[in-house]
Amino acid sequence: SLGFEAFREEELKNFNKRNTIATNEEAVRILQSNGIQVWGCFIVDPAWERRDFDGLLEYLGRLRLSFHQFTVLTPIPGTGFFTEKVQELLTTNYERFDFLHGVLPPKLPVAEFYENMARLYAFSKLNLADLRRGWHEGDITPATLRRLAAMLQRLANPQAYLAGS
Repeated sequence: SLGFEAFREEELKNFNKRNTIATNEEAVRILQSNGIQVWGCFIVDPAWERRDFDGLLEYLGRLRLSFHQFTVLTPIPGTGFFTEKVQELLTTNYERFDFLHGVLPPKLPVAEFYENMARLYAFSKLNLADLRRGWHEGDITPATLRRLAAMLQRLANPQAYLAGS
């Protein structure tokens, strides 16, 4: 599991990461060339437009990671970022601070933002070879496979994000 966080240099700098896109890509190359599956974690900024989601999808297509995880940029209470953004919060219901629901206003209409989040997860299917290998090696049980399929189906459904809003 690698915390890429971003697919653009300026975003890495904004997140105060002391890393580069080139270093991330080299890490993926080394791991994959040694047969290691890579789970990539990325932060989605509520200020994104559709072209930003498109850019991330294009980047993911090039990296060919085994699985992807996407979290919505969330100001966590007690952090400087929270203090900076507290006046912009859409809610103070901390159950919504789960990294899947936006607590800052999105630039896109809310439904469109979540349609794009769902689009990221729809793209992010474990490949069949990885599933077969895990099944044969005993790492993936039938129950785990069912839970994984249900989770991906929910994450790829834009209405799931809006439920309970």
